[in-house]
Amino acid sequence: MSLLKLFRDRRVIHMALICYCTVSSLSGLAFWIPSVIRSTGVVSLLDVGLLTAIPNACAVVSMILVCRHSDRTRERRWHMVIPFLVGGAGLALSTLFSHNPTFAVAMLSVAAAGCMVCSPLFWSLPTAFLEAAAQPPASPRSMRSPVSPHSPVHTRSAGSRT
Repeated sequence: MSLLKLFRDRRVIHMALICYCTVSSLSGLAFWIPSVIRSTGVVSLLDVGLLTAIPNACAVVSMILVCRHSDRTRERRWHMVIPFLVGGAGLALSTLFSHNPTFAVAMLSVAAAGCMVCSPLFWSLPTAFLEAAAQPPASPRSMRSPVSPHSPVHTRSAGSRT
């Protein structure tokens, strides 16, 4: 499959848009959660940092539960759409509660739990519809840092010595 033909495929354009939305939401959350918490009246930097950890902890739990359920049911599309919509609603509602730290952190937790689920699920989608020749050549093993002791360079040299 040629590169030009690949970029004409509507599914590839959809995947690019999903990737853009996912990365944008993750970047927005990473940069703005502390600012939103600070705008609720929390003054201490330690308190802002500790309250910032709550949405991220909720996101970790959400990622484990939703991704495990997605793997069990072998369904990806709705496991991405519904959390992303819930995350967007959480972001919108967090602006309504900007005067109350408790509700703002709760809504930011909903937003983080919803938006951060989409990233690991997204990377399972290209292999579901792209031909083998069109799939990206990078695998988790080939994307490791050359400095890592588990990188292909070190693994290959260790394999030749044993």
